[in-house]
Amino acid sequence: MLTHRGRAIRSLVTAAALVLLLFGTIWGEDDVFPFGPFKMYAGTARIDDPVPTMQFEAETENGEVLDLRSLQFGLRPAEVEGQLERVRTDPSLLEDMVAAYERLNPDADRLVAFRVMHGTYHLENERPVDYVEEVLAEWRR
Repeated sequence: MLTHRGRAIRSLVTAAALVLLLFGTIWGEDDVFPFGPFKMYAGTARIDDPVPTMQFEAETENGEVLDLRSLQFGLRPAEVEGQLERVRTDPSLLEDMVAAYERLNPDADRLVAFRVMHGTYHLENERPVDYVEEVLAEWRR
């Protein structure tokens, strides 16, 4: 059983958490989560809005073109997306991704080129009707 002092402390902590949640909900940004909204999931898109994608393409020494996923070089997609502007201005940063890929996939053919591309699917009636792709950054050995 809680003492009177224990109940008072618990009530004060609960009230403070509720106040933080209220202020965070109204004025907060992602950096105050969990006391503010996580805006990544706070909105919706219309059903025929363009759908952006990020693609990774590599060429091996044998001339084979590979479609890679970020986990193949040890990163989550959001980690790469967060660095896209840096990679665009300095494509040599892709060399670290290539080195990580080769370290994590020692039996794979050596890569001689690596590209990060941004694609956009355009939809009509919930179906893709067009796809446009742009190379954001490219590295060559």
